[in-house]
Amino acid sequence: MHDQEMARPSLNHSMNHAVLIARIATKLVNRMIIEAKKNGIRKLEAESAVDNISSVRLAKKLGFVIEGTKKSALKVGNKYVDSYILGKILK
Repeated sequence: MHDQEMARPSLNHSMNHAVLIARIATKLVNRMIIEAKKNGIRKLEAESAVDNISSVRLAKKLGFVIEGTKKSALKVGNKYVDSYILGKILK
């Protein structure tokens, strides 16, 4: 393979990278849930920008539910965006 071919951006590489990041995030949150249970924590909460679809999807996948919305709660760049409050009761 020539150096020029290796330097080209690859959609496949980007997709694999996104999958890897998602897997790492899932493992980290699962580990946090395990440790929280071990330490007697009854509930976990998270906050995510409404338009951060990946984070909201991950939280829902791990059993979090949207409990509410905060208006103009987070500053992203030069603007304020709404955020979801997500919660998970630990059993």
